[in-house]
Amino acid sequence: YNAVDTARFDPAAIRQHRPAVRRGWGVGERDTVFLFVAHNLRLKNLALLRAVFGRVYRELPAVKLVVVGKRAPGFCAPYLVYAGTTETMERFYAGADALLHPSFYDSFANVVLEAMSCARPVAVSDCSGASELIEHGVNGYVLPVAGAGDHVAAWAGLVRQIAGAPDRRQDVGAKARDTAAAHAFPRYVTEFESWLEKVSGH
Repeated sequence: YNAVDTARFDPAAIRQHRPAVRRGWGVGERDTVFLFVAHNLRLKNLALLRAVFGRVYRELPAVKLVVVGKRAPGFCAPYLVYAGTTETMERFYAGADALLHPSFYDSFANVVLEAMSCARPVAVSDCSGASELIEHGVNGYVLPVAGAGDHVAAWAGLVRQIAGAPDRRQDVGAKARDTAAAHAFPRYVTEFESWLEKVSGH
């Protein structure tokens, strides 16, 4: 698995940035902000979230979807904020309440582990390699995005659940932070050196 800089992506260190970031996005403190981070909007499945938030926003107008990446979404909606790109991603995690990553495929998305390190609940697809670190309902959430079933309904239900339970968000986020802490860079380097030694026969 990839590693994460747990000192940079530290919930205590980033907390101070939350008010300013949310003001910049134009969202209120009582809004529930879901982050979606992707350069390839099609592969990472923004279309699913468009359908999800189109449904949920009618019931819960305090939910917001902040899209981060090089490409702006090709649609406008009252729940949507396009934040562009940033070199201080940790501040964006501070402004968000959860990360959504319904990707059709990726080997391991760094953004998932970064958000977890920032004590943010994450919801990922079962097609994402990062799902292997997540126990559904404990330190995050894993949902399907392909195959049989109403995936929009399933993800919409989860968005409602996350938005309606701030205490639960905090508990899941804390467990996510514990998981991320087990994948800090020192451990990664040690494990990588061990593999090199095995391959070289030393």
